[in-house]
Amino acid sequence: MGNPVIIVAIVLISAVIFTFIGYFLRKKIAESKIESAENEAKRIIESAVREAETKKKEEIFKAKEEIMSARKDLDQEIKERRGEVQLQERRLVQKEENLENRISRVRKERTRVS
Repeated sequence: MGNPVIIVAIVLISAVIFTFIGYFLRKKIAESKIESAENEAKRIIESAVREAETKKKEEIFKAKEEIMSARKDLDQEIKERRGEVQLQERRLVQKEENLENRISRVRKERTRVS
């Protein structure tokens, strides 16, 4: 066979070499996993930012729609109140005319009686 010292030396040198190879392989694998995790984290963050922007735009749109709806309702209410006010004004004018007609009739009757 061979010299046992040489065999032990070869085994020890092989063990050291394989230890370093294993260390560097594990380091590369770990770095690859870290890089993959970082890339995934960036992707998730970018996706979350896009989703947040989309939701923000949706909420702004909803708020604008609500404002427009409220404005439309308010305009309708104002029109209705104006109509009510105009109706009351017409009634008052009519009552004034009726009162003036009564006063005029009463005056005419007084002038006839006297």
